[in-house]
Amino acid sequence: MIQLTQNPLPYASHDDTWMVHVFAGRYDNDRIALVLLNAEDHDELIAVASVNLPAAPCGPHQVFVKDWSENEGITEWLVAHNIIQPEPQRAVRTGFVVARAYDLTAECAGKLARGT
Repeated sequence: MIQLTQNPLPYASHDDTWMVHVFAGRYDNDRIALVLLNAEDHDELIAVASVNLPAAPCGPHQVFVKDWSENEGITEWLVAHNIIQPEPQRAVRTGFVVARAYDLTAECAGKLARGT
């Protein structure tokens, strides 16, 4: 996985707040996966910010954001911290919710492409 954020960022969910780093990886079908890991212990998963929708079209630098249930509000958080662009590129219904595909920012797409 590639670390996208240099400095730890505060992330609040429900009644807890953590300092996290955002990492990008790949699902088995090569789609982008975004996770938030505890900044002090990268072994502790705080949130999975993405969802893999293999049947839905998705560009090479796009990610479907999981912004429901325990992740409510994560889209705005990712935009505020310069991980994804603010405008969704498509929306796909998955069950009772809608997942939206966002472009990674140029900086994050570059880090992912370089593997750094």
